[in-house]
Amino acid sequence: MATRARLTFLVFCLASFGSALLMFWLEPLLGKIVLPYLGGTPAVWNTCMLFYQAMLCLGYLFSHWLAQRPGAVQAVVYPLVGVLALLTLPIDLAAPVAAPESPALWLLGQLTIEAGLPFLVLGCASPLLQSWYARLPGSGEPYGLYAASNLGSFIGLLAFPFVIEPLLPTATQLGWWRSAFALLVIALVFFGLRLRGNTTAAEVPVPAATRSAPPTLRTLLTWTALAFAPSSLLYGTTQYLTTDLAPIPLLWVVPLALYLLTFIIAFGARGSSVRTQRLIVRACMIAAVGWAAAYKTGATEPLLLLIGVHLITFFLLSLACHQRLVRERPAVGDLTLFYLCISAGGVLAGVLHALIAPALLPDLWEYPAAIMIALGLTGSAAHISKTAYLRLAACGILAFVSGIGARELLESHALMTIVGIGIPLIACFLLARTARSLALGLALVLLAPSAYQKTLGERIARERGFFGVVQVHRDRSGTYHEMLHGNTVHGAQAMYVANTQEPLTYYGRSGPAGDVFAALGAGSRSIRAAVVGLGTGTLAAYARPNDNFTFFEINPAVERIARDTSLFTYMAHARGTVDVILGDARLTLATASDSSFDLLVLDAFSSDAIPVHLLTREAFDLYLRKLRPGGWIALHLSNRYLTLAPVIGDIARMNGLHGLVGYGNPDAQQRAWRLEPSTWVVIARGPLEMLSGQDPERWLGLSGTGHRPWTDDYSSLWRVMTR
Repeated sequence: MATRARLTFLVFCLASFGSALLMFWLEPLLGKIVLPYLGGTPAVWNTCMLFYQAMLCLGYLFSHWLAQRPGAVQAVVYPLVGVLALLTLPIDLAAPVAAPESPALWLLGQLTIEAGLPFLVLGCASPLLQSWYARLPGSGEPYGLYAASNLGSFIGLLAFPFVIEPLLPTATQLGWWRSAFALLVIALVFFGLRLRGNTTAAEVPVPAATRSAPPTLRTLLTWTALAFAPSSLLYGTTQYLTTDLAPIPLLWVVPLALYLLTFIIAFGARGSSVRTQRLIVRACMIAAVGWAAAYKTGATEPLLLLIGVHLITFFLLSLACHQRLVRERPAVGDLTLFYLCISAGGVLAGVLHALIAPALLPDLWEYPAAIMIALGLTGSAAHISKTAYLRLAACGILAFVSGIGARELLESHALMTIVGIGIPLIACFLLARTARSLALGLALVLLAPSAYQKTLGERIARERGFFGVVQVHRDRSGTYHEMLHGNTVHGAQAMYVANTQEPLTYYGRSGPAGDVFAALGAGSRSIRAAVVGLGTGTLAAYARPNDNFTFFEINPAVERIARDTSLFTYMAHARGTVDVILGDARLTLATASDSSFDLLVLDAFSSDAIPVHLLTREAFDLYLRKLRPGGWIALHLSNRYLTLAPVIGDIARMNGLHGLVGYGNPDAQQRAWRLEPSTWVVIARGPLEMLSGQDPERWLGLSGTGHRPWTDDYSSLWRVMTR
C-alpha cells in the first residue's frame, strides 16, 4: 500500500513538474517572438511577465472555482478545457502593422488572444492537481507538489537560453512544445477518467483534519502581501540590473531563477526552526544595509560585487517572505484560495511595474520601495515603540545633515560616501531592533539628499515611458551634455565650446564612423542615408547641404530630447535635411522605396536589449533591397558584453557580400574630449577599397562565427557573449 501511495505521489509530481516546465518553456519563447516587434526593450519582458502572472491568477481562480464542484464535474471540465486549448494551437503572434500607441496594452492583447487558453490550462494544473491529490484516500500533505511544480519552472527557465534556444529554431520549438502540450492534455484526460471512475477518490469529502475556519480578510491580505513583495522585487531587481547597473544579455534569467528557487526551498522543506528563521531575517537586515549603500551611491563598479549584493538581497528577502508564507499556509481545504492569493499578489506587482510605474513615476522608485516592503514583511508584526520611532527620526535627520554637509564641505569621493551615506546607514542598523524598524530607517536614509550625486554631474532632463528612463546629464566641468538609458551612453555633445557640432563618443571624425562618411562623401554627389537609432542625433553632424538623413527611432522620448535645443543641437543645426520616423525600424524601413539609400546605418546594439531581429538574414535581405547600387550598410557594434561582428560575417558570407570591421581606439587626449572606443562593420555588394584606404591598419577583414547565420527563426546570444 505504501508503494502504491508513493507511486501515486510520483505520478502527480510528474504532472505538476511537466505542466510548469511547459509554461516556463513557452514564456521565454513567446518573449523572444514578440521582442522584435517592440524594439527588444526590457519593458517587453516585464509586460510578458504581467501577462503570465495574470493568466496564472485566472488559472488559480478557475481551479478554486472548480475545486468547489463535485469531483465528477472536475474530472470532466478541466480535461475538456485542455482539449479546447489544444484546438486553439498553433500560436501565431503577428507583428503590428504600425507602431502601437500603447505598446503594453497591444502586447497584452496579442498574448491573450493567441496564448491565453493554453496558459490558463497550465496555470490551473498545479493547484488543481494538489487539490485532487489531497482528496485521495491515504494521501499526505500536497504542498510537496508545489515544490515539484517550481522545480519544473526552474529547469524550463534555465534550459531555454542555454540548451533549447541554441539548438532549436523557433518554429521547431513551437512544434515540439505543441506535441508536449498534447501529451499533457492526454494525461489530464486520463486523470479525469480515473477520478470519474473512482468515486471514492473523486467524491471523498475533505478530511476533518484538513478543514479549518474560513480565512479572515486579514489573512487573505497577508497572503497577498507576502506574494506581492517578492514578485515586486523580481520586477524591480531585473529592471535595475539590466538597465542601470549591468546591461548584460540574459541577466534577466538569474533573478527569475532565484525567485523560483526560493519557492522550491520554502515549499519543499518540512519547516524551519525558529532559530533558522531568525538567522534568515538577520541576514536580510544585513543584506538590506549593503544594498542601500550600493543603491544610494549609484556605484557601477566593481560590477560582480554589486550584482552579487543586489541578487543576494533579493534572494534572502524573497526566501524570508516565502518561508513566512509557508508558515501561515492554511489547511488543504483552503488550498486553492491560498494559491489564488499568491497569484493575485504577483498580478498586482506586475500591474505596478509594467503599467502604473512607467506612466506615473519619473524614475525606478518602485524598486527601493519593494525592498523596504519586503524587509518589513520578513519579521514578525511586532509593535514598534515610540522610542524606536524617535531613534529612526534621528537617523533620518543624521542622513539629511550628513548628505548636505558632505556635498558642501568635502571633495573626496570616498569621504563623501563615508560621511553622507556610510555613517547614517550604520547608525540605522545599530539602532533598529526589528526588520520593520530597519525598513523605515533605510527609507529615511534613501530619501535624504545624496552627496555622491555631486560626483556624477547634474541631471538636467529625464523622461520615462514604456521603453525605460532616458536621462540627460551635464558633466562636472559644465562642458558636455550626455544622454543615458540606464548607464549606457547614447551620445554626448560639447555644448559650451566653439565647435558644438563636432561628433563625439563613438562617432568621431578620427574614428571608423568618420572614415565611412569621408569615403562616401569624397565626391560631390549628395547622400541619402537611413540611420536606425537616433540617440542624440550625432550622425546628423555629418550631413552636408543637399544630403538627406532619415532616422528610424522606436522611443518617442528620445526624439523629444534630441530635438530640444537646450539639451542637444546636432539635429537642429544640421546642414542637410534631417527627418525622424517613429516605430520599429524593420517595420517602418519596409515602407520605404527600394533602391533609395546610399548608406544604411544600424546603431541599436550598445545596450543589453539587443534587437536580434535587426541582425537576421531576412533583415539583411530587406536592407539590401533598400540600397542603391554601390550602397553600403554600416553597423555600430560597440558593446561591453557581446561580440556581434562575426554574426554579420556569417550573413555576409551567405549573401556573397564584402565586409570590413573597423576599430576606433582614441588616445588619452581624444578620450578626454569624449571620444570613445568603438567597433564598426561595413558590408556591401562590391569591394570596399575606398574605405580600407582611409586607414589600412584600422580596417580588417570580416570573419564569421563558424555557426549557421542568424535568421528570424534562429539566434543565440549565448554564443556571442564576451567571456
